Amino acid sequence: MVDANKAHCQKIHKNGLKTIIGNETKKTRFSICYKALNEVQDFSYDYFVVALKTSAMETVIPPAASLIPQHARVISLQNGIGSEDFLA
Repeated sequence: MVDANKAHCQKIHKNGLKTIIGNETKKTRFSICYKALNEVQDFSYDYFVVALKTSAMETVIPPAASLIPQHARVISLQNGIGSEDFLA
């Protein structure tokens, strides 16, 4: 997980990240929280989850796109018009 906000990282590390899709609620825990993309060393993951404000996408996604493995799936946990089109 990457989040520049230290308080967010600490809270998510302690409580997990809750997602609600329809009637299903899931909680995911992360063992590591990085403050910046350039701190991440291991890019051997299968999923890239985008959970940020739509207004931040133009700043965050372009540098992140080169780090996503070819086989990885991108999952958008966002609302807002155009977010999925931007990720495509």
